Amino acid sequence: MKSSELKPFGSGSLYWDKTNGRWCWEGSLLIDGVMKHKKIYGKTTALVIKKLKDTVDNINRGLELSKDITIERWINIWLHEFKKNEIRPSTRRIYEGHLNKIVMRFGQKKLKELTAFELQRYFNELKVNGHFKGGGLSSASINHIRKYFSMVYDDAIKNKLIDYNPVRATKPVHGHQVREPISLTDEETIRFLNIVKNGDYIYETLDNPRFRKNGLATQYIVKQNYILILLAFSTGMRISEICGLTWDCINIQQGYIVINKQLARNKSEATFEEIFCEPKSNNSKRNIAAPAVLINELLQFFNYQREFALTMGDCYQNIYNLVFTNTNGTPFNYSNFRRRYFVRMVKAAGINENFTFHGIRRSHCSLLLEHNADVKAASIRLGHSDPSFTRKVYQEVLPSMERSLAAMWDKVILAKLDKTEADNNGDE
Repeated sequence: MKSSELKPFGSGSLYWDKTNGRWCWEGSLLIDGVMKHKKIYGKTTALVIKKLKDTVDNINRGLELSKDITIERWINIWLHEFKKNEIRPSTRRIYEGHLNKIVMRFGQKKLKELTAFELQRYFNELKVNGHFKGGGLSSASINHIRKYFSMVYDDAIKNKLIDYNPVRATKPVHGHQVREPISLTDEETIRFLNIVKNGDYIYETLDNPRFRKNGLATQYIVKQNYILILLAFSTGMRISEICGLTWDCINIQQGYIVINKQLARNKSEATFEEIFCEPKSNNSKRNIAAPAVLINELLQFFNYQREFALTMGDCYQNIYNLVFTNTNGTPFNYSNFRRRYFVRMVKAAGINENFTFHGIRRSHCSLLLEHNADVKAASIRLGHSDPSFTRKVYQEVLPSMERSLAAMWDKVILAKLDKTEADNNGDE
């Protein structure tokens, strides 16, 4: 063993540890700006040197962790190292948004020093004044913060940074009234589609007719919104799948749609890998049979979009061959669509204001099951892994279904009861 092999790693010495029966390097290393005493064991001196080099490499990369690590640094490592290949980029951004509330208050505090009392008091404060626009956060949002932060601490325990998870000692924040999911009936669905096709909803909040515009961009938005809503009702596709749909995934001749990716983000400067990601699960990769009416509408919109692109010239660049885009050709921005148009559609159609875009997916499945569709076939169509989940979560008891149950009871029991009474009266 040459002493020069160990010098680059700081002060320390290599020796045979009789107690453990292994070689040991013992010395000090600079971790998180502080000299830390450390022991590294191995069966051979070569193995000890390799482990020591790996440790130093991790220190240089910021991955060698100290028990004095701050909450902010551990959250950053947890998100970008431990969760890197486990969750989609869009999911990581959701985690970041919620955990940022923790970083703002406790970021510089040591991971091992945070108490359950401090956390509980902070969760209660968020309920009162946690929203950046003023007022408090919803109980659901606070409980999501609590859930993700507990996951952060659980992994810290697995990595032997701490022994205790203070988040688990806190209580969930109550007071949030869970909204009942809403599905539309046949009649409501038809009314909704007619409203969207007409396009007048786009002027829902404009009292002065002078501000109404019907230029090329407005016409494109109205036509595209109708195709998007029709596609959602006809197939039950998730919004991320719709936003990531490209023209090469639509088979016009055979009448089906291939789901093989979804939109991860809509930044125009992002790469293809950043724009798209894998569907939600393996079962989400599927082919969906499309109704003839939908296929015909998609074909017409394909031709319209090409004409629109020629008219707009360089102002429209659909480089990803997307079915749905912003008016300049960049990936479709769902947040803007929901805020600017979807809420107006719902209001114009006289639908419950709590109806969400995901409610279209629910409506698609509920209406299929109402009209006696096979549950397993519906489950595959929606991309679910288990038909029982489809039945449990998506089968709504619509008014028409309730009436059919009453009629069924009338047919099976009450009719026979009347017959029995008639027979008895005849005997008398």
